[in-house]
Amino acid sequence: MVVQSVIFPNSVCMEKELYFRTNENVYIENEQIYMDPNGKLTTDTYMNLFDAAVWQKYTGINKWRMLFQAAGFGRVKLKTGNTTVIELEIHCADMNEKQIVFECNSDDSYFYLDVEASDRMKLSDIRILTYETDQEATRVCLALDICTFRRQKALYHSLEVIRGSRFLKANDSLYGKLQVYVVDNASEISIPEEEFISVYHNLNTGGSGGFTRGLDEIRKTLPKTGFTHVVFMDDDVEFIPETLYRLYMLLSLMKEEYKDEVVAGRMFRMDDRKVQYTAAEIWNRGDIRHIGLNADMTQLSVLSDVNANANAEYGGWWFCCFPMRFAKENNPLPFFLHCDDVEYGLRHGGTPIILNGIQVWHETYEYRQTPLMAYYDMRNKLFVNQLYGQGDSKNEVLAEWKSMLSKAHVEKDYQTELMLIYALWDYGKGIQWLRKIDLEKNNQKLLKRRGKWIKNVIAWRIVWGRYRIIK
Repeated sequence: MVVQSVIFPNSVCMEKELYFRTNENVYIENEQIYMDPNGKLTTDTYMNLFDAAVWQKYTGINKWRMLFQAAGFGRVKLKTGNTTVIELEIHCADMNEKQIVFECNSDDSYFYLDVEASDRMKLSDIRILTYETDQEATRVCLALDICTFRRQKALYHSLEVIRGSRFLKANDSLYGKLQVYVVDNASEISIPEEEFISVYHNLNTGGSGGFTRGLDEIRKTLPKTGFTHVVFMDDDVEFIPETLYRLYMLLSLMKEEYKDEVVAGRMFRMDDRKVQYTAAEIWNRGDIRHIGLNADMTQLSVLSDVNANANAEYGGWWFCCFPMRFAKENNPLPFFLHCDDVEYGLRHGGTPIILNGIQVWHETYEYRQTPLMAYYDMRNKLFVNQLYGQGDSKNEVLAEWKSMLSKAHVEKDYQTELMLIYALWDYGKGIQWLRKIDLEKNNQKLLKRRGKWIKNVIAWRIVWGRYRIIK
């Protein structure tokens, strides 16, 4: 079973040092590595290192086999840190398959190739397989739940990536092991019916409502499909197929004690594609902390603990995988936008698993702020903290709220100021109000509200007084 294949620079991200480190005598074309005399290449990179210690932790497997095709003259070393584990001499005119068998014997072992050409060399099809394990693969079938709203171009690109993947190739072992459920909150998308891709028109119930509709449709098919996991994914991400392959293989080999854990996909930045925005999240009462925040993943210094997940609490729904045993019985709270992934992850509990190569590229938070989002951010944060016993005192809530109001007022951002006023007003109605509201109608009401400084000055005092007397 191939658990990891070498990834090459591609149209999603061309940053070569995410994939390989080379000198000027190496060039890469059509997923082939060509090396002139004295060419040097290593795979101690975010995409292509093999974190055997993490694989062993979650699967129990410690013996592996690396296969690759090679021709020409030179040597190939398998290394961990500065230690050479195995060295092969390459001396063949035509492409031949080579094999390296190795074991993980330490808690911090990650492995990579170190290649040097004495004459011309060519390498391709580098992959890592399990070796002589008694562990049987668990059946895995993934449901990909995508909620979209007027982002057809990005969505269609994602669907094309999936159509070109192994999951839709009839002769592949992964064929049919992933199905896509697209919920269109704008009811605009028209895609011909496909065997493994379904589209459902929906009211504009926001991200949480759209993902919930997707879950409802997935659950209807369980007797037939037997889905084992659901992946929540945003409609405007970019990703490569190997992300789904590595996820699938990890889930297939997972030890029993980890089978109910969440696997979180990292978010890389759209505006600087070598930079990881976050690997997983720590809620911290709403003052969110990101694991690996804005790390340049081409730097060697990040690799030693690249898959460390200590203190992580949840994964964002740009890409996050849940066991169906949990998703079958649990719906997201009707938050419309923001914090649905937070609350769902906290409800699930545990520590999300992260693995290099499982990631998407996504626009970061600072590019997505609007007055309406300020409403959802504040209101939903307060509900999450209330539900999980992390809420501030009334005075602390009011102090933070007033500080945010003052900032918006000074900046003459009266619309954001008004949305913050309504956020606290609606939070004061309680969690039962939230569970019963019509998401689309409530959002439309918010969109129609307009802030003016005189109106806001009166409104915030009313909300302040009301909140202070609520039990």
